[in-house]
Amino acid sequence: MINIKKWNYVIGFILLAMIVIGSGLLIWNIMSNNNRQQDKVYSGAKLVYFTPEYQVAKGDANG
Repeated sequence: MINIKKWNYVIGFILLAMIVIGSGLLIWNIMSNNNRQQDKVYSGAKLVYFTPEYQVAKGDANG
């Protein structure tokens, strides 16, 4: 029974250490990017504007 309790403590300590290290890395990353100029180009999906070459106006032969 003592061995099972020891393993629970070891696994709990490892999980806690991983959470603390991950949080520290996240905070460090946020602090290091604080003074940098943010990129103005959106890095996700791009919005494409469609500008037709020939615009159709009311009263036109095509419209």
